[in-house]
Amino acid sequence: MDTFIKLTDAAVRAIKADAGNKGISLREVYLRVGISSAACCGFLYLLEFTREKAPDDHELEISGIKVLVDNKSRPHLEGAEIDYVTAGDLLAAGFTFRNPNAPPACGCGKTHSPDEEK
Repeated sequence: MDTFIKLTDAAVRAIKADAGNKGISLREVYLRVGISSAACCGFLYLLEFTREKAPDDHELEISGIKVLVDNKSRPHLEGAEIDYVTAGDLLAAGFTFRNPNAPPACGCGKTHSPDEEK
């Protein structure tokens, strides 16, 4: 399995903590990472636990977390790094994406405009 996206240590800790808080065993579920249209700047990044793997899903394992990315999302996520930041404020805590494929957008770290070549 090739690793075309990365999770920082902080993201791994946050994902494992969230799964534990929800009573979810990471041996039994996947973390789906993807994109969805209809955000303020083009695409919205998605992170969710799922038990279902689609035929077109790419599967990776990162630090004991089984990650799924669908074919539509993969070109937009190549080389992306997912981090978890607190920025000193619990209300501002959350996952952010550092994506080399995303042109400058609104700056929230949760959306991006598609690259016209993809």
